[in-house]
Amino acid sequence: MEQGHPHGMGGEKLFHKINLREMTEAEIETLMLEATDGRLATVGEDGPYIVPLAFVYHNKHIYFHCHKEGKKLINIARDPRVCFQTDISSADTLNYRSVIFQGTAKQVTDEKELVDSMTAMMEKYKSPMKGMLKNPGAVAKLIRVFKVSDYRMTSKFSEGK
Repeated sequence: MEQGHPHGMGGEKLFHKINLREMTEAEIETLMLEATDGRLATVGEDGPYIVPLAFVYHNKHIYFHCHKEGKKLINIARDPRVCFQTDISSADTLNYRSVIFQGTAKQVTDEKELVDSMTAMMEKYKSPMKGMLKNPGAVAKLIRVFKVSDYRMTSKFSEGK
């Protein structure tokens, strides 16, 4: 074993100095606008259930949609507590920005809020389906839109060296 090296490996550096801190409000806003992949955890009868999803951060809320049937929807109806997480990281995972929201999923029923939130999502993901929103009633028959509200938020910013 190489002296002074905890795992006896060649001259490669195994441990990196990592600076961790909470993110500023401006950094969180930027992350929420830049991130494209989110993860939503719900509480099911058989325990936690987590799914990847598209989302939009609009008017200080997280909005997401789902099919009108499915396990995520069943879980939310049973227990609306959710945990949402998104991040952006470097390939080596030493540099990352991450935010977690713990809150309540509430179905969006207000027509204006439905159209505004889905318009924001379609713009974020460059969706060609914006025309669908001219008929919110038809959209509401196809999908359910939720927002995460009453949330607590934590964030982490890591700079590895």
